Amino acid sequence: MQIFFEQENEYPDYFAEFNNITCIVCKAFNLPENLELELNFVNSDEIREINKSARSVDKPTDVLSFPNLNIECGKIDIKKFKLDINPETENLMLGEIVICYDVAKNQADEYGHSLKRELCYLFVHGLLHLLSFDHIKDDDKKIMRKAEEQILSEINLTRGIKNE
Repeated sequence: MQIFFEQENEYPDYFAEFNNITCIVCKAFNLPENLELELNFVNSDEIREINKSARSVDKPTDVLSFPNLNIECGKIDIKKFKLDINPETENLMLGEIVICYDVAKNQADEYGHSLKRELCYLFVHGLLHLLSFDHIKDDDKKIMRKAEEQILSEINLTRGIKNE
């Protein structure tokens, strides 16, 4: 899976972790390798505006996801999306993840773990939303949380541990 992250040079350590996460997710859900997504870090004011525009919620949030595909949870049949493949990259666009760096930093302090753990959690959370996971219903929330923690445990960024 290819990540388009214009701020890669500003956050190289995180970008490496995000790439690792995409490999884990592709393997865990048996996803095709020719997928892509866009990732952006924004500040509190920017995410507040995006949140207001997209969800009519006038406050900052930690992560927003904008799925490009209507798929069954965690399953992609690439043959169904032949017309959606980017001719330049030959990849199928999953969508966009927007993470608020400021909110992530505050949450890491609040939850007592590292900024790296928080940013990776938000990336996983956003990526699972692109794969049609949700947490509105309690049963769905349990499934999504379990997937998040399994993925993060594979890179040793479990909850409550101060990873640097």
